[in-house]
Amino acid sequence: MLATLLIWFYIAFITFTYGVLWFRLLAKAGYLTREAQVPIEVVLVAGSGVLSVILGILHLCLPVAITLHVFILAGSFVILWFWKNSLRWFWQPLKISGGYNKLYSGILFLLAILVLMHAAQPVINPDTGLYHAQTIQWFSKYRIVPGLGNLYGPLALNSHAHLLMSFFNFWFFSAKVFNQTWVSFIFLLYCSYALRQGFIFLKSKPGYAVYYFGSLFWGLVFFRDWISSPTPDTAVMFFFFFLFGVLLSFNNKELGWEVAFLFFLLPVLLTFKLSAVYGGIIGVVWLIILKKTVPVEWVKLLIGQGLLVLIPYCLRNVILTGHLFYPVMGLDLFHLDWAVPENWINSYQEGISAYSRAPVANWSFYQNKSFMQWVPVWWEQQNRPDKLFSIILMLLLPVMIWQFFKNYKQKRNHELTALWLSAFLASLAWFYTAPAFRFGYGYLVPTLLLGILLLVRNKITYQVSLCMGLLMGLYGINGIYKQIARQNFSVFWPADYPIPVTEVKQINNTAIHVAPGIGRCWSLLPCTVPEWEPNLEMRGPTVEEGFRRKID
Repeated sequence: MLATLLIWFYIAFITFTYGVLWFRLLAKAGYLTREAQVPIEVVLVAGSGVLSVILGILHLCLPVAITLHVFILAGSFVILWFWKNSLRWFWQPLKISGGYNKLYSGILFLLAILVLMHAAQPVINPDTGLYHAQTIQWFSKYRIVPGLGNLYGPLALNSHAHLLMSFFNFWFFSAKVFNQTWVSFIFLLYCSYALRQGFIFLKSKPGYAVYYFGSLFWGLVFFRDWISSPTPDTAVMFFFFFLFGVLLSFNNKELGWEVAFLFFLLPVLLTFKLSAVYGGIIGVVWLIILKKTVPVEWVKLLIGQGLLVLIPYCLRNVILTGHLFYPVMGLDLFHLDWAVPENWINSYQEGISAYSRAPVANWSFYQNKSFMQWVPVWWEQQNRPDKLFSIILMLLLPVMIWQFFKNYKQKRNHELTALWLSAFLASLAWFYTAPAFRFGYGYLVPTLLLGILLLVRNKITYQVSLCMGLLMGLYGINGIYKQIARQNFSVFWPADYPIPVTEVKQINNTAIHVAPGIGRCWSLLPCTVPEWEPNLEMRGPTVEEGFRRKID
């Protein structure tokens, strides 16, 4: 627990400096027309995005290890020195009116303890042992490995969130597991942002506080037990919450950093998780509601940011699998010897969609089944919080849609209405393609909360919003009590991963571990699940040279 806290300070320092880099480059290029105050949490989120791109490029030739730390840390000091006179602008605290500063600090302190305790707990997310932990280990110990998807498909999903987790796990200093430190830090970051923004709007726009407090509440409900799990899903959800939160408070009378942030974070989210692709709807809708011709300079900025993020990502896809858009589609443009077979990609993609619709042992039976056949199975497999959330959303959805058309007809609340529409359309796309809740929280929660604002924004009093904020404090106290009662609670170190049970196969002089059945590899390298691929071969004498399939 305390070890995680120390790493949090390091994460805050690194991401702050690279966030400063992004904002100052925008200002230096003349894209910022106003010196608006930026929440410090948003600076750190932008810094995480910048760092993920840098790591994605450097990992092409270096493992995410101590050499990269030296390079990144040196870059941080250079940034601080170069823009030392501008740092005060970033550190100016946002004043919380009404004397809520102490309340904000107290609740944040409680939630920070809660997040720390969860970060030290044993992992319960099943995908951690399946491929998350192993992917992080591959990134930490080796430069990018050609054809890694041939060893085990999920290892090549190429999440840049895993690069950040790998960078901050400090595997070269300790045998303990710190894969979860960056994810838990993002959890804490959103706690701070949501509480701060909620209390800021408490008196002026109490309805907006419902979004910030409500999104934090649902984020804790859905992912609190997964804080110790290094899954990109958590970061994707909170980054979308940040995105909607920034746009909700945006005054669109002029183009500002919020627009640049939107079109920077969207491609970053895509590199974290492909399920974030529907976030593009948010960008399209937001361009429409700007109600003005976007200057050519801004078009160049938006396109340039997207290319800067996505080109390294696509290049990494090609190296890992031979395909440009793995696993969405097989596109073998370069005919590399390590290319993953296209029929396997198609099968894997169909499997993700089918399992999302019917998360049961015989999920393949529900491939290409009708809506009425798979929905009952899908509903039965959801846990209680997801069902409760769904019931609330479905009960309110008809009224929200009615209010949307009413606002559209009367030309009222354009920004809020369009923001809700973008979240709703993204939610529909999610449900149609791969309706696993963890893929869609970033759209679903804003759909509910922004829809509530559409309905009763002017009827929500600050007393109601204040009660929501106070309930977050009680939630934190209750959660801390339950965590202390757990037997596996640790004050300093996070819990270790289980020891995997595997069989050993041989390729040349290299031992390949196989976790049979529903086994887990955890951090063991090299390892595959659930069975050995008989056509697998190495491209050279070392695993760093990659894997390929024999051609019969």
